[in-house]
Amino acid sequence: MSSSPSQFFLVQSRVGVVVCLENANAISLFRHLGRALRAVDRSLPDVASDPQIAFLPNYGQAPRDWPAHGLSPGLLRLHLFERKDEGHPLWQRLKDVPGIVPAAVTTTKARLFNYISPRAIQETLGVAVEVSDRNDVPRLTAQALHAKRAPATWDSLGPELQATQVQNAERLLSEEVGPAITPEMLVERRAKSDVTGWLYYIKLNLPWQFFG
Repeated sequence: MSSSPSQFFLVQSRVGVVVCLENANAISLFRHLGRALRAVDRSLPDVASDPQIAFLPNYGQAPRDWPAHGLSPGLLRLHLFERKDEGHPLWQRLKDVPGIVPAAVTTTKARLFNYISPRAIQETLGVAVEVSDRNDVPRLTAQALHAKRAPATWDSLGPELQATQVQNAERLLSEEVGPAITPEMLVERRAKSDVTGWLYYIKLNLPWQFFG
């Protein structure tokens, strides 16, 4: 079942920072990465449930998203770009904005999916997928799932059906594999430093610095 928008958007009256990512799958996966790391470091913010933290897709660029979810465009925001989007005009505009807390940061790996441990994919979806810092994890996952379920080869599928299966794989990775990620898996993928940095920037933007 797909996550509802209400899981990502919180009322303006309690929000201190808006984290802007590519889409709902990126938001869901980011929250799971943060949850896994906070399990061993309670000084980090709780991106899964802290009402001071809101999320927007489309890197926060869709004007209708802000008022539709009770958010003011004047709120502090942190843009987390995936490295594949380094050519994005908004990233180019924000990357050099001065400040103690950056307006935008980027992943060191190609996408957030590249922070997932292959062990989490195997344990959750039952397929073996190679995960590197640069490969297309959703596509490889879609191919592995297709090979497990159907006799037809991946190449025999049309481009539209391939794209649909890749989209389904992105959803599975964010919604089903994401909850299975552990702190140890973050270490395996050399993800701890990146995730800690993103969470620390979020923490610096929060008006109330209390974490239990």
